[in-house]
Amino acid sequence: MSDNKVVGKATPRITAFLEASGTAQYAPDIKLSGMLHAKILRSPFPHAVIKKIDVSKATKLLGVVAVITYKDVPRIAYTGEGGPPSISFTGEAERPTEAFPKDEYILDKRVRHVGDKVAAVAAVDEDTAEEALELINVEYKELPAVFDPEEAMKPGAPKIHQSEKNIAVHILNEWGDIEKGFREADYVFEGSYKTPRQVHAPMEPHGAIADYNQYSGELTVWTTTQIPFVNQRILSELLGIPMNKIRIIKTFTGGGFGGKDEILLEPICAVLSMKTGRPVRLILTREEVFIGSRTRHPATIYVKTGVKKDGTITARHVRAILNGGAYASHGPSVTAAMGSREIGLYKSPNVKFDGYCVYTNCPVAGAFRGYGNPQQTFGIEQQMDEISEKLVMDPVELRLKNTIRKGDLNPGTGMKLGSCGLQECMTKGAKKMGWMKKRKMPKYSGASKRRGYGMGIFMHNSGCVPYLPECSSSIVTVNSDGTARVLIGSTDIGQGSSTIMAQIAAEELGISLKDVSVTSADTGIVPFDQGTYGSRTTYIMGNAVMLAARDAKNQILELASKVLGRKAENLEINEGKVRVKKGNKREIPISKIIVGFQFAPKEGKIVVGKASFQPLGNAPYFGAQFMEVEVDTETGQVKVLRVVNAQDVGKAINPTAVEGQMNGTVYMGMGLALTEDQVVDEKGRSLNPNFTEYKLLSASDMPKIDLIIVEDKEPSGPFGAKGVGEGGLDPTAAALANAVYDALGVRVKQMPLLSETVYKYIVGKK
Repeated sequence: MSDNKVVGKATPRITAFLEASGTAQYAPDIKLSGMLHAKILRSPFPHAVIKKIDVSKATKLLGVVAVITYKDVPRIAYTGEGGPPSISFTGEAERPTEAFPKDEYILDKRVRHVGDKVAAVAAVDEDTAEEALELINVEYKELPAVFDPEEAMKPGAPKIHQSEKNIAVHILNEWGDIEKGFREADYVFEGSYKTPRQVHAPMEPHGAIADYNQYSGELTVWTTTQIPFVNQRILSELLGIPMNKIRIIKTFTGGGFGGKDEILLEPICAVLSMKTGRPVRLILTREEVFIGSRTRHPATIYVKTGVKKDGTITARHVRAILNGGAYASHGPSVTAAMGSREIGLYKSPNVKFDGYCVYTNCPVAGAFRGYGNPQQTFGIEQQMDEISEKLVMDPVELRLKNTIRKGDLNPGTGMKLGSCGLQECMTKGAKKMGWMKKRKMPKYSGASKRRGYGMGIFMHNSGCVPYLPECSSSIVTVNSDGTARVLIGSTDIGQGSSTIMAQIAAEELGISLKDVSVTSADTGIVPFDQGTYGSRTTYIMGNAVMLAARDAKNQILELASKVLGRKAENLEINEGKVRVKKGNKREIPISKIIVGFQFAPKEGKIVVGKASFQPLGNAPYFGAQFMEVEVDTETGQVKVLRVVNAQDVGKAINPTAVEGQMNGTVYMGMGLALTEDQVVDEKGRSLNPNFTEYKLLSASDMPKIDLIIVEDKEPSGPFGAKGVGEGGLDPTAAALANAVYDALGVRVKQMPLLSETVYKYIVGKK
């Protein structure tokens, strides 16, 4: 039994009242004196050069204060993804700079996708700004465009940037002898699998407000961001403003899922504010979010696997081609992540990953929950089921035979696993689903309906080490009344991370949760953090908070030792009071100690704990999902009846938050599998850039979901915790496709599994 008093307890979010009452301030709620409203003119063409642009009519419109084009902004290339500065103590870049192509400008003379930025207007209200856009006269020279990544890689394809064959990055990761491994195999399986362009669809669109003070030279930006410190650095580089003069404040954020893990609107707002001397606000419309922000990378995944007759994997080759769209964004990092995650989940001695992120004239793809894993897992986990069928081996048994375990080296990263509850996830999940019994039941559940069962597993990282050195920091101050405030740079975008940090601090300090407050994501106040991405926050920032709270606690115990006459190591804090661990039960409230030393005549002291944490590994977390589906053979409609989602999280700091994340990943994974796809036509136009045509699942589409939290404590994690928020999405589509195959005997290797798509496969089978 755990003796924790705060950690591990189901806890409502500490921001819940503000959010539920409507008093939380989101970007559209911020109103500043003299504030202007911005709008962006976007390209109607997928690829073109601006020959001439005339803004004279727009500038003369009553209420328009400024219009900017590529002529009015610094000509400095950047990457919205950020990437680390190419600086190291060894004099060499820690990562090759070409891994982060700087291929974007605030505004450019050349546009590369429909919806690309052409000009921007600041006016007294949004309607006037919209009207001004219509008065801007642009003469374009259209250029040849390409939308398919495999076509874009061919000789003679239209060149979108200066990269060879339109390749933003090529990632090769291999170990062993791949050809030897295939020669040793008794069977070799090959297949290709296609995944769609999914949009993040957060409830809140992207937004930013910039306020430049022309007298002090200070720039303040309120923004819906996941990476405030990266925003600060990029703005400094683009605008020539020292970082100490730039303050980024993350507003309450209504969801991100990776779509706000990039600088998008802030540079335009900042330039307009610098030009006008007034605050400027820019809030995207829903259509602009679809065409002008970021999406998941559509991908084609080629998988080839060699196995022995007993199911032992001898070789695996994965070739991934990602459609990156018009700019590199996170594409290089997503491709690199694919080469180290699911590819290393199975203990194959011979592996080759060959990944390409390719420029096209499509909407830009970027960071998205799962970060390449859902695409790759869709292929690998389906092929594992194909292998199990050929070998007449249960899919669970095949996976148990081949997956890595605690103490093994993750071949994708070369790091030893400190924890791994994957096998427990599989066995408990299978038992909860009634796997063995149900797989043997008759498939027909009605005149035209058939039932099937499928599964999939995953491994996901808690952060990006070793490919990206990471660091988080925290400050914990203890007040004179015994309460504490935690300062962190990480961003709570709805996942409840601030509550997790409060729980960790309260547990370590020995005080109640109600006595801890959290200030986050304001670069003018809090210490550095790299951002909220990669399932890193609980693991990396959680460690920083725990260490900072421990520093503060140790300071309190040192002060208390002078009052209680005992060595600090013989004291402890419990329920806000310092007491002797054994024997003498004398105790004294923290508040009395703090006040006593704050006002001590000759020894005035305050208690401020601080810490930075840089992980040596990435503490992978694991899980297994089991699906029960019903397929109508007359229409192709797929209905998910039940999901069992088992996940190893190390330690559930807040079980309520963990369950929320586990449910959310199933929902998003089902949408990816069944209905979601931003369709781009032959002219590069998005045909469904809204919530009417883009089909999101509703509450009525959701099945019964059984959640199983497995806790195999991670030695390097805070109280044993590791990541949770992304990985549950990874196997959902594959498990669903495997269940459809079990029902029909037809394997659908492309997402989404729309009714018409599935029906075509059924007809083909007939």
